[in-house]
Amino acid sequence: MVFGLNAYLRDPHSWGWDPDSPLGSARELINLAASDRTMNRALAAFELGNEPDLAHYAYNITEPAGDFPISPAQWVRDFETLRSVVNEAYRNRTTVPFLVGPAVANSGPTGGGLFWREFLGNASSHTVDAASWHHYYGSAKTATVAEAYLAETLDKFVASQAAMSAVLASSQSSRVPIWLSETSSFYGGGATNISDRFVAGFTWLDKLGAAARAGVDVVCRQAWRGGAYSLLEACPSGSPGKSACPTPDFWSSVLHKRLMGTRVLNVAGSLETKGPRRVRMWAHCTRGGGMYAAGKVSLLLLNTLNESAT
Repeated sequence: MVFGLNAYLRDPHSWGWDPDSPLGSARELINLAASDRTMNRALAAFELGNEPDLAHYAYNITEPAGDFPISPAQWVRDFETLRSVVNEAYRNRTTVPFLVGPAVANSGPTGGGLFWREFLGNASSHTVDAASWHHYYGSAKTATVAEAYLAETLDKFVASQAAMSAVLASSQSSRVPIWLSETSSFYGGGATNISDRFVAGFTWLDKLGAAARAGVDVVCRQAWRGGAYSLLEACPSGSPGKSACPTPDFWSSVLHKRLMGTRVLNVAGSLETKGPRRVRMWAHCTRGGGMYAAGKVSLLLLNTLNESAT
């Protein structure tokens, strides 16, 4: 479980994040999480804020003036405040939840990618325990069925992840893992009759393969329930006793989890984007246990062509 903390409860004088805001005390929540045995076992991380590169219109924050209403340097100081609060709450605990951020919305060179670069440029090696960002292939408003399986679409993530990884590698936080802390097919709730159909499996399964191959530690799917990109949706009429029914991506996720182990194999050319790879392959050592003996390999093959491929 990951708790997302409201980063927009700010001190009106310093403009810094206020963990003791009268509108909602993050300190009280963190202290409760540390003291409650059940919550303490289930909690993996705290993430401060969401998509700070979009704060200027998503949250109608316009002060102080600058490229970003809340600067990446200030966001680093906010994480230092959070680190202090968490360390105090967990001082008698053997395990301490990760701090994850900055959860930028995209890899755009003037948006999320720029915020990511400036955040990591100001961060120390202990600011965050995992560097997080979000990725979608485009807007649900303009998405087409073809976009969900074209190799050119799928390569967008491969190129974006490579750029984000390169920035991280050159920063003081180079040793922290990358989390894709929010991702799916198309932003804006997903595209109806695309994100909730079998064709969306191309974007989802290819992203899982590419993320693992690129060294991403955690991929968080948007969403469990809600929107066309959810893994569970309302059941059709005539489904007594069921409150939710799985979408195709749910079953793709189950198969991937059961078959693909954590050891990722190097498929030659799998991260190349110079020319679109119409047939895409990802390989892992098969997850152990059950009917599969050690040493087995699971392959994920995606054919984006309208014809058979060998």
